[in-house]
Amino acid sequence: MNTSTDDAYQEALKRINECKKERSISLSLSFLDLTSIPPEVQQLPQLQSLYVSGTKVSDLSPLSSLIQLKELDVSNNQISDLGPLIPLAKLHTLFLYENEISDLKPLKNLKKLQRLSLGENKIHDFNPLKSLTQLNYLYLPDSHISDLSPFASLTRLIDLFLPNNQIEDLGPLASLIQLQELRLSNNLIRDLTSLMSLIQLIDLQLHNNQIHDLIPLASLTKLKKLDVAQNQINVFPEFLLQLGIPIENSNGYSGNSCITIGDNPWKHPPLEILLKGNESVQAYFNSLENKQTKPLNEVKVVLIGEGAAGKTSLVSQLLGKDFNPHQSQTHGILIERGEYNCKGDRVQVNFWDFGGQEIMHATHQFFLTERSIYVLVLDSRKEDQTEYWLKHIDTFGKQSPVLVVINKIDENPGFDLNRPFLTEKYPAIANRFFRVSCKRGDGVPEFQDELRSVIQDMDIRKQPFSPDWLAVKQTLSTMKRDYITYNEFQQYCEADSVTDEAQQKTLLGFLNDLGIVFEHKRQATRHDTFIMNPQWLTQAVYRIINSPEVTDKNGFLEWDDLETILHKPEETAPDLAQRRKELKVSYPGAKFAFIVSMLEQFELCYKVGEDRWMIPDLLPVSRKDVSIDFTGAAHYLFAYDFLPNSVLPTLMVQLSRWIVQDLQWRTGVVLKDLSSESYAYIEADKEAKSIAIRVKSQGANFQRSFLNLIRQTLQEINAKLNIKIEEKVALPDMPNEYVAYQDLIDLLDMGEKQILIPKLKRRYTINDLLEGVDVTNRATNVGRSQTVNIFISYAHEDVQYKDELMKSLKPLIRQDKIQVWQDFEITAGQRWNDEIMGHLERAHIVIALMSPDFIDSDFCYSIELANALKAEARGEKTIIPIQVRPSAWEDLRPIGAIQGIPAKPVTKYSKRDDGWMEVYKGVGRALDRWQNRFNQT
Repeated sequence: MNTSTDDAYQEALKRINECKKERSISLSLSFLDLTSIPPEVQQLPQLQSLYVSGTKVSDLSPLSSLIQLKELDVSNNQISDLGPLIPLAKLHTLFLYENEISDLKPLKNLKKLQRLSLGENKIHDFNPLKSLTQLNYLYLPDSHISDLSPFASLTRLIDLFLPNNQIEDLGPLASLIQLQELRLSNNLIRDLTSLMSLIQLIDLQLHNNQIHDLIPLASLTKLKKLDVAQNQINVFPEFLLQLGIPIENSNGYSGNSCITIGDNPWKHPPLEILLKGNESVQAYFNSLENKQTKPLNEVKVVLIGEGAAGKTSLVSQLLGKDFNPHQSQTHGILIERGEYNCKGDRVQVNFWDFGGQEIMHATHQFFLTERSIYVLVLDSRKEDQTEYWLKHIDTFGKQSPVLVVINKIDENPGFDLNRPFLTEKYPAIANRFFRVSCKRGDGVPEFQDELRSVIQDMDIRKQPFSPDWLAVKQTLSTMKRDYITYNEFQQYCEADSVTDEAQQKTLLGFLNDLGIVFEHKRQATRHDTFIMNPQWLTQAVYRIINSPEVTDKNGFLEWDDLETILHKPEETAPDLAQRRKELKVSYPGAKFAFIVSMLEQFELCYKVGEDRWMIPDLLPVSRKDVSIDFTGAAHYLFAYDFLPNSVLPTLMVQLSRWIVQDLQWRTGVVLKDLSSESYAYIEADKEAKSIAIRVKSQGANFQRSFLNLIRQTLQEINAKLNIKIEEKVALPDMPNEYVAYQDLIDLLDMGEKQILIPKLKRRYTINDLLEGVDVTNRATNVGRSQTVNIFISYAHEDVQYKDELMKSLKPLIRQDKIQVWQDFEITAGQRWNDEIMGHLERAHIVIALMSPDFIDSDFCYSIELANALKAEARGEKTIIPIQVRPSAWEDLRPIGAIQGIPAKPVTKYSKRDDGWMEVYKGVGRALDRWQNRFNQT
């Protein structure tokens, strides 16, 4: 027995003796480093509650004589034999998850069991559970279950947890009509018909299955939480709106009262409308009521590729125009409209011809939308950027179909691509490659036929719309004005019989998402909203981006230059000038502020003074001389699979308040945090596809804090773009050599203290490498915070003690190890009950301030605590009772069975700070256990 195990055993004996002396009916030996249960426990025949979870115990024999036991928790151990539990006929609560159990026969006569947890064992036969008809709670995740028939007789079940199994058939659940909570995520379920009878359900989790149809849920009118993310559902039934809970676009269970819909192929209503929430979804359904719907019949086709690849020539061919050998390059975006006949439907096709000059690549992302058709046009004479553009499409167009056109084959007939390789790597291509010569017309008819076929199959084209909505769309598409106010938009709607304001709002948002119009709100009110012709807006943006006035001033945009930029004739070839003249685009001075605000909304610029803005994309290319000494700085690296040009400029915009004046260039920037005298040097390397960060500060805490600000900002930008990244930490003596941040964390979790760098044949201490890095945020997964959320449940008569508790926890708060929510944070107008319960559900640790007033409070004891205890039983929360004033809380079940802190009520300490120090230590121990859980997931 090693020192740690021996100390644990002695601690267990101490607790047993105290329990014997006080004749207590509850004992906790959990989370001690025990390998066996001391036989002395048999001297406690009065025990009713025993907790031995999180140890290394394998033998339950010492418990066989404890026949008064009602509650037993031996989860997270190494138990395989349940035979010793056979005599414990009074058990009503039994937790056995995370063990080595394979045989359940010893449980079949424990007829009083009401709560049973068995997940993560080695069980194959669940038939012994058939006789446990008093069960109302059953927890069986990760249990290799495919057959539910052993559970059909458990008709008193209220909560049933079966995630991470192999379930296909839900038939045996139809008889469990008292179920209120049912978790079936990560299974193989297709058909929900068997759930129709479960009308008491409040919480239903179904994410990551193979479900197509939600109609069987129509009878489940009591649902408050419904998770259907990551399935194959394309129709959102209108009856779900009657549940009165919000739609949330996340990819898994959020804990909130909502309908979780993420990662489904939604068609009706379209995702764009679902994302706008319940009011918009209802407005969409209302618009279709009692009307003969028609398909949208409008599609956006985006043409991208290098400059002079022939995109504009290809559009001309598609529109039936003659080839122009002197066709000039497009600067910005040119939008042209055509019409296709698709099996009798007249479909309007909006061709977005994107200029290929590098200076515009970062700006393009704001107009590259999902649910479009992408045409990548390559120049067969010089193409070496094929994957660069395909990664652009993959990032911004998501699953949009892609057609690859190899142009100018008349000049290089031998050029081709590795088609099988590209199709496998970028499935959206679907082997759609075309060799074309716009000059001779070769291959254009074949390409046009395939494009028509793709247009015909686009879900967005077939989207059902009411005739009234289509009329408004047509009015906006053909209007001669470049922009209108929201009030004018409403007048257009009313003229076409769309009089409901919710429908007007939803329609506008949908048309904005499709790029048919652009909606811009300068303020929160609709009355300061403008609706624009996309051509008018894009030309304004690109005129500014391409203007020599801004370039010559190293990226500074002056108000006085807008007149020149937006009013002077474009310096472009006659053919494009004529085509743009036909569009009759103009920019009155009264709209200059509006146009600049659009640049700010796109995060293309930030304000640096009165009537002055900086456009990072137009900064000088050359690196600035930086005199700041970064010796001893923390070196950090973001390594990208694909690094869009927009990432660093967006970072500059978002962190502009920290930029050191004159220390920024096209690919780099220096930041300064005045409050801590911290400096950061950030530089992007396009060829290496990385962003390097160096942070220097007066101390490790300031250094970690400033680096974490930069990391979190970059993580949010990357997450928005859906970019794959790997974060790396530099070796201290070799700043150009990096090791993956996650590898360091994984090694720490495994108990390793050093890492071997094979290339260097050297070992480094992991904690030294992480010294300047904020390890409270596991950065590999964006948004996955390692800060532990704490909820304080207390009676308001004890607010004084709550404030004292907050002071005692302040060191943990300052280190960002915990985040504590208090009910005074509820703002006016919020629904206080929903707000409280929402934070309670998101908490990892629930602290209950035990006192007579707490016990007397129906809300604290019967609602907050009851919900927390339910989650604690599932292993989802830790409850810490803190004795602030003397009370008989230990006599209450099940809360009284949980080890409270401190040893006596805080008010009974001669020095109250001593009591709060014990509380601080106890919370710290619980915090360590949660960090270990985080590290294992």
